[in-house]
Amino acid sequence: MSGSAIGSPKTSGYIAQLAYWPTQRIEVGYQYKGYRKFNGGSTNYDGSGRNETGNNYNYVFNWLSF
Repeated sequence: MSGSAIGSPKTSGYIAQLAYWPTQRIEVGYQYKGYRKFNGGSTNYDGSGRNETGNNYNYVFNWLSF
């Protein structure tokens, strides 16, 4: 089973990001995305026992402008 057990697409969460520019052309960053509610629920949202926190992620990135 996948998706929403209650048939709701409502999702809420937040994104936190830190960035550092060692030079004008380079950016190094970290991003965290956390969910408070996913597909209508915060616990057992898909009927298989999965919680919204299983969808949180960490992202590290580098940008180079030229």
